[in-house]
Amino acid sequence: MSDAVLVQSSALEGLAKLAEARWPTFRLWAPAGSGGPAPQDVGRIRVLIVPGTAPVDASLMDRFSNLRLIAGLAAGYEGVDLEAARVRGIGVTNAALDDNRDMADWALGALILLLRDMLGGDRMIREGRWQAGWPQLGHSLTARRVGIVGLGGIGRAVAERCTALGMTVSWWGPRPKDAPWPRAESLAALARDSDALVLACPLTADTRHLVDATILETLGPTGFLVNVARGAVADEEALIAALRDGTIAGAALDVFENEPTDPARWAGLPNLLLSPHRAGSTQERVRAMMDRCLDNVAAGMENRPLLDRVG
Repeated sequence: MSDAVLVQSSALEGLAKLAEARWPTFRLWAPAGSGGPAPQDVGRIRVLIVPGTAPVDASLMDRFSNLRLIAGLAAGYEGVDLEAARVRGIGVTNAALDDNRDMADWALGALILLLRDMLGGDRMIREGRWQAGWPQLGHSLTARRVGIVGLGGIGRAVAERCTALGMTVSWWGPRPKDAPWPRAESLAALARDSDALVLACPLTADTRHLVDATILETLGPTGFLVNVARGAVADEEALIAALRDGTIAGAALDVFENEPTDPARWAGLPNLLLSPHRAGSTQERVRAMMDRCLDNVAAGMENRPLLDRVG
């Protein structure tokens, strides 16, 4: 029997439909014989398609003896145990795209919303408070100081947009890079000298809770935080406390430590924009990522070099 593809999550049903037009395709969440793999199908699974953030550990890999590729539909792949895949001879790919415009557009939109206090203006009208007084004024974008944490593709795209609007941009990362914007001597220095921090770095052991209570305090009561990286780059408990007591002025979050996040965690917090991990998920970008993922799947199914190998 021919080799087959297995899709891990029901969130990828659209991708599963595209895959099954090209290869035998099973759904891990479906019952055996009704879309899920039956016992006789287990040895046929050659490629596992995953969201990137969902856990893929050694025990899952060992269920499929013929597995040779884990193909992720995202730039991130932190859910995959890369070492377990390596020792089993299983390749790992992501669906990285060079086009970071959609993610950067969301981050810029969030900055504008926070700096101009659009959330406060919206609430003022909805709560009938406009008649009682003049709305609170936001900040001009010109000459606002934006600090970017991580100057990869997304960070650079954010920096370019902020520069075009007259903002002053600086950045910090663990290594110097050739860039037209100055690199701060430390994350603390970046927070101290910024009106807003934009998180655009990968999640690693070194960046987990990189933005903690001390950094938030350094950012200060007029500072804003925008996170389009990963939720755990910021210490969520410290962030909630900082929003509640006014340590910082506000935040915009597209990512969370646990997703989907519990809405009760964010109840009653001022000047906060929440987004369900969709900053980079326009219709156009998602289709491009799906196509890229399937290109990697095809390479794995046909024993060709992988396009976006990360492990």
